[in-house]
Order: sequence, then C-alpha cells, then structure tokens
Amino acid sequence: MLYFRCLFAACVACCGNWIMPASAQQIEQSEAGPEIEILSKGRLDQPPIEYLKTPGQNPVSRLRDQLRDGSVQLDYEPQQGYVKSLLKHLQIPIDSQILVFSKTSLQAFRISPSNPRAFYFNDEVVVGWIQGSSLVEIATADPELGVAFYSMQMGRRPYLSRENNRCLTCHETTTGAGKHPVHMVRSVSTRSSGKINLLLDMHDTDHTSPIEERWGGWFVTGDAGGMQHMGNSFLENETMVAFGKDSSETLQSQFDTSLWPSPTSDLIALMILEHQIGMQNRMIEANYAAKRLTAGYQVAEDGSVSTQEAINEYASSIVDYMLFADEVPLTASIKGSSSFTESFQKQGLTAKNGRSLRELDLNTRLFRYPCSYQIYTPQFDRLQPQLLAAVYRQLHDVLSGKNASPRYEHLAKQDRDAILAILIETKKNLPDYFQP
Repeated sequence: MLYFRCLFAACVACCGNWIMPASAQQIEQSEAGPEIEILSKGRLDQPPIEYLKTPGQNPVSRLRDQLRDGSVQLDYEPQQGYVKSLLKHLQIPIDSQILVFSKTSLQAFRISPSNPRAFYFNDEVVVGWIQGSSLVEIATADPELGVAFYSMQMGRRPYLSRENNRCLTCHETTTGAGKHPVHMVRSVSTRSSGKINLLLDMHDTDHTSPIEERWGGWFVTGDAGGMQHMGNSFLENETMVAFGKDSSETLQSQFDTSLWPSPTSDLIALMILEHQIGMQNRMIEANYAAKRLTAGYQVAEDGSVSTQEAINEYASSIVDYMLFADEVPLTASIKGSSSFTESFQKQGLTAKNGRSLRELDLNTRLFRYPCSYQIYTPQFDRLQPQLLAAVYRQLHDVLSGKNASPRYEHLAKQDRDAILAILIETKKNLPDYFQP
C-alpha cells in the first residue's frame, strides 16, 4: 500500500488522511537524508519550526478561506458528496485515481477489497475518500510546514479544517534532521478481508524500490509488462496470491466500479505518486535541517562538520533523488489504464521544441528526461536560501558535466544537455550560471 511517508496516514490509528500503514518511527534513515546528527533536536512546536502556530500557505488553506468567506461554493452529489467539486476546485484530475484496499486508516472499518479507499492527486495535493464516509482527508505540500494535513466533513455545508496532532501521531518522524512531518507510501501484505499481516515485511516505496516490493494492498490497473509486483494480491496463509490480471476487468470483478468517479487504479498514477512523495519528503527533511542549522543548532559536538557541509549533504540527497540516481530500471514496457498518462504529460511547462520534464518514457525508466517536475513547485522554490543555492550549484555541476561521478552515469550526455536546455527555457529564477 502506498504509505504516505508520502502522503496519507498509514497507521491504523492514524488520521484518516494518508496513504499507507505503519508508524513514522519505522521509516529508515537510510532512505532519507544523510547520516548527520543535528544536536538539540527540538519538537515541531518549538522554534525555529513552530509547526502548530505556523499558518498554512498552500492550495488547501486558500480554498478553506474561500469557503469560509463565501467566495467559493462546492457542489453536492448524492453518491459522492462534495468529492468531485472539491477535486475540481483544487485542480486535481479524476483520472489520477488510485485505490487501496488494506485497512490502514482511522476509518479502517470502512475499507475492504469491496470498498477501497480512493486517492486523487496533483503536484501539491492528495485527496483521500472512502465510499460511504462523510470524511474527506487531504494532505498538501506546504513551503513552510513541509506537509500540512486537512479534513473536510461533508454535511449540509462542507467544513474544511486543518489537522495537526492526530495526523502527526503517525506522520511525524525523527531523523538526523530532527523531528519533521512526512508523507507515506507503503506496500503491505494484505488478507482478503483487507487486514494486514504486521509480521511480514512492509516496504516504503518510491522510484528506488524494486518493482516486486511495490503496491501490496493496492489495486493496480494497466499493463506492468509481466513484471511481478504485490498489487492485486491477497495473502493465502503467508503467501501473496494474485487474484487477476493488471487490467480494469480486475476491479470490475471485485466491486461495483460505477460508484467511484473512475473505474481504474492506474499503474502510471501510482508510480508518479511514489516518485512525488519521495521527492517531497527529501525536501521536507532537508529544509527542516537547514532551518535548524541556520538558527544555530549544532551539527556535531566536536565541530567536525560545519553548517555549510551539512547543508551541502542534504542538498545532495535532493539532487540525487531529483535526477533519479537510484531509480530501479524497468525490465519491460508498461502502460496505464486511463487517460492519466496523456493528461499528466500535457500539464506543466514545455520548451519551444516541445520537450518537458513531464514527458514519460515507460520503457526502460519512468521519465524521458530524468529530472523531477517537482522543481517547479513552491515547495522547491522556497527551500531555505543556503539549501536552495547548494541544490542549484550541485544540479548545474551534474548537468554541465563538471560532476562526472559514476553516481550519475545513468544520465547520458544527451540527457544532461536536454534537461539543462529545458530548465533554461522553463524554470524561473535560475541562477545566472545556468545560462550558456
């Protein structure tokens, strides 16, 4: 199941918002930032973070204000409440729908293979909804908070409010950067009832994860090219057994798909979301570290690591992931089951020659030009100045060929040249040294 380290809560006791199960304490340091300890780790409610006091600055907080002042109204439908209208106002495409059937939410009693939890997302926001529930769960990237959590009650009037403590129960973790909120995407072993076996391996998944470890507890529609994965499978005794093909017909045999806005749980949407969550989490961790470092927190008692050295290491964790340094190669061509593949590529900024960082490959890797489209988001643009400067410098060193480390040997010269050219044409506020 997708575990929102990435986005939606995943622990059974967690705020119903997020994508996967498990506690944030289970997130492995090796999957996140560098192994640097920032001493005097503060809580989220302490300076310089003050998570609980800091207002949200994101698409959801803006919509909440508009609902409160009456400048925006949501339309209600008997079957799905305000869900479609909410997605429309947040500019989230319905074809991004992905479905999870593991009981990994505060609303676990509602979730089952016959009534899966649906997620919809764009570059900044993820919305979670369960058929028959009046509660909609929302998580969004926020430049100051890292990730902010919201819920909407679908009564006579939609009531949208920010969530803190009950979501942070599962979505707060501690690494070398100190305490910070996280998204979650996780793959779990799930029984036909939707219950998970906590004794078996759980996998936090992103584009660095082996395909065979992905999507346990998720429905997957599309064509995985014969690559083995954990989606569309139930535990029989202690063995995962597939119950159908990777196609929309699988879902039609499991439940009445007409009750959901879309009949699919698109493979490509799942993979895009995994990448996106991993990118956002690395920016969150690095940005929290930079805030604490520049506020005077120590890196090491013996002074062996300077503040700038530590920030440079966190910048490297962002650049490595942004450039898909550890992406698991595809061993077969894949394709989705909805219009998501086409609609995703049509969004965003495009260079004059038609090239875009959203262009997909789907044959040997996920993207044609391996540089994350998250570089265009407010979360990236508002990284702490020292951190952002370090990210840009390291990114340019790789793309210009100055950094010829084997770490980036997956990027052929034509890849580097193309990415650099796309950024020069489409990315605002690039440092001057990016110009030829």
